[in-house]
Amino acid sequence: MRNISAINQFITAFHLKHPDGMISFPAKINYNTNGHCRERYSEVHIVTSANLNTIYFLNKNLESEEFRDIFKAPQDIFHFVENKCLLIKSKESDSYVEIYPLT
Repeated sequence: MRNISAINQFITAFHLKHPDGMISFPAKINYNTNGHCRERYSEVHIVTSANLNTIYFLNKNLESEEFRDIFKAPQDIFHFVENKCLLIKSKESDSYVEIYPLT
C-alpha cells in the first residue's frame, strides 16, 4: 500500500493526471548509483491500477546508456518527497532514482 500511496501523492501534488486519465509528463531524472549522480531528461508515463503500478521513462537513449527505464511495485520501493520529487529505491541494490516533474 505504501508504494501506491506515494505514487498517488506525487501525481496529486504536481497535478500530473490529464483530463483523459493519462499520466504523462516531462521530467528531470537523477540516477544515483554507487555514489555518483547522473542527470537525464525524459517523458515519464505512469500506469496505476489495483494490480499494476509501473513507471516508464520514454527516452530511448536511457536504455543505450544502461539506465533502467521501467520501475514496478513491489519490485521497487517508491517514496514521495513532499513538493520535491518521487524517489524510487531498488530492492536489489543501493541505487535510487529521483523524478522531478518539469510542469
